[in-house]
Amino acid sequence: NFMNDLPDDIIEKPFTKEILKVRLQKIIQRKSCLIPVDQALKDNNSEKALDICDKLVQQHPRNAYEIIKAKTAIYMHNKDFENARKHFEKILTIRDDVLWAKFGLGRIHFQEKNYALTNDLFQDITQQDPNFLPGFDWLAKTLEKLGFSDKAQEIAEYVVKTAPNAMHRQKNLGDIAHK
Repeated sequence: NFMNDLPDDIIEKPFTKEILKVRLQKIIQRKSCLIPVDQALKDNNSEKALDICDKLVQQHPRNAYEIIKAKTAIYMHNKDFENARKHFEKILTIRDDVLWAKFGLGRIHFQEKNYALTNDLFQDITQQDPNFLPGFDWLAKTLEKLGFSDKAQEIAEYVVKTAPNAMHRQKNLGDIAHK
């Protein structure tokens, strides 16, 4: 579903079977409380899913970030950018290094055609985590909108070199180069 469009975590090589096992167990534990949200979404009931998220934050405060992340994904999917923005900004006032919140806020600013602010956010994201390729994808889109096609093409080339099997990235590079 659309709540899973970003990685939960990154494990850098080398890693052992035990490290992978522990990390997977933690992710499963964090996400297990979201099963009712997933079911509501499978039933095409976004409102119920949002209500469940509100209840889950109260019941599972240790998983609040994960639950709010799911809630903002629902808002973004429904194009309810105002509610998504409120949650992203609230998270970022608590901790200004939460990548998924910055990323979501950047996507909202892009939709609103506030490209200068979008550029700042995606520059920050790519500096914070050079392995987070979706940040580079959106930075390239933003730079293209700002009229910096050469820089956008450089970034798109970097992303394609980093992840050569991602066809959507190769298409994006081709589109930028064609212009």
